[in-house]
Amino acid sequence: MRLRPRHAVRAFTLIEIMVVVGLLGLVMSIGIPAIYSRVRKESLTSTVSDVVSICLEARAQAIMRGTMVELQIHPADGRMNVVIPPPPVERGPLSQFEQFAQGGRTGAPRPAAAVNPVGSAGGESNPRDPSAMIGAHQTGTGANGHLSPSVRIEMLDVNFQEYKNSEVARVRFYANGTSDEFTMVLQGDNGEWRKISLELVTGLPDVGPFP
Repeated sequence: MRLRPRHAVRAFTLIEIMVVVGLLGLVMSIGIPAIYSRVRKESLTSTVSDVVSICLEARAQAIMRGTMVELQIHPADGRMNVVIPPPPVERGPLSQFEQFAQGGRTGAPRPAAAVNPVGSAGGESNPRDPSAMIGAHQTGTGANGHLSPSVRIEMLDVNFQEYKNSEVARVRFYANGTSDEFTMVLQGDNGEWRKISLELVTGLPDVGPFP
């Protein structure tokens, strides 16, 4: 019986393994920063898209419902939500005591329940300002969103007042399609900037570079 000669199996040498590891490290050092930069850019783009979408939603709700709708932005945690005011509640006929208190108007219906006014975005009470009615009575809520943690708010102006360090900024959209003055500047952690503003006449958002 003849035995077949065994062929030696060639293995990788240590130098070859080190060369392969070095090439892999080189490829990763080139590719990972590019991928990371792209992810950060997409994060800023996604955040801008979310802000634009929620502005359009607030505007659409105001026009559709024929009432003022408020967009609330919380700079500290990045929350955004649309607040829709509840419809006025019609009450029944006045009681005899209420008729006497109002000058003897018999059979007059009760007025619709008024929403308690709150302050403007600064927080002070202003009962003459109808645009401040929504803040304290948030029974109706619409769309909501959240800013990406990797995106910073560099400027947040409503009616030419800065609210970047405030608890909440309130942007109001009206039934005729107009809105408050609103400007937001966002910066991604890749150094890119985006400016979002509203056209006062149309209430439509506009996006552009900054500065």
